[in-house]
Amino acid sequence: MKNAVYAFIKAGAHEEFVQQAFDGFREKVPIERIASFVVSDLFAVPNVAMDLARTGDYKVIVAAGYVEEDPAWQHGHFLSQSVTNGLMRVGLDTGVLVLSILACPKAAPENAQQHQVMLEHFHAKGRQAADAVLQISKLKASLPALRQFLERLWPV
Repeated sequence: MKNAVYAFIKAGAHEEFVQQAFDGFREKVPIERIASFVVSDLFAVPNVAMDLARTGDYKVIVAAGYVEEDPAWQHGHFLSQSVTNGLMRVGLDTGVLVLSILACPKAAPENAQQHQVMLEHFHAKGRQAADAVLQISKLKASLPALRQFLERLWPV
């Protein structure tokens, strides 16, 4: 997308939940400003985020995913922690802000009410990510003007 300035990565299983995060995000950010990408394997998300960040095309990258915990193995906790750490590393290494919307509940929704609660949770998190993206983009845009103002007050 030519005008896209925000990348949104939808990852892992449970597409219905992840789509809700995207829907909440695009309620506040115009769709033409978003490039969305689908990654089937959650472990690949940090690599994809790194590739996107290195293009220089995106101000912010948002990654959304759902990990279902397996109580016997606790694989979900390990996976979500690894992905989150990887995303943080991408942001620190590239200077591109990377936000995550990642849920790893101890148990999958067991009934329609719990399922609805999870859908609403992801939708709300998408809206919160959009608020953060817009606020941070505005802050970053103001930094050069602030720097010039401060240099006039206190020349180096």
